[in-house]
Amino acid sequence: MPSVLVVDDDQGIREILHFMLEDEQYAVLEAKDGIDALNILEQLTEPIVVLLDMAMPRMNGASLLRAIIANKRLHSNGYILMSARRDLITDDLKEITKQLMIPLLSKPFDMKYMLATVAKVQQRIRMEP
Repeated sequence: MPSVLVVDDDQGIREILHFMLEDEQYAVLEAKDGIDALNILEQLTEPIVVLLDMAMPRMNGASLLRAIIANKRLHSNGYILMSARRDLITDDLKEITKQLMIPLLSKPFDMKYMLATVAKVQQRIRMEP
């Protein structure tokens, strides 16, 4: 069963995404911020799709992406960035999103589009060596 990690500080958003993804037969993990997400990612042995919010306390999405880009082992995961604010995407983040092929979902987003994006990223990471 493919897995998805939902990283968002808003519990309501995590719950909605969790239920939507479970309905599509994904195993779902949750993290409330980048620190929790990084701890989970470092323990996983199989690639996972990560739905990552930008604005969070403790470690935000930008800081998590910088930690990911510094750790080659975490590059095998598929990342999807979620944000209501495109102004948070700095030039260095644009380069990271390009390098790791990270799509951006603008909040609020259409759930069907989110599910299609997750499926596309899941297929890509499954096909990579």
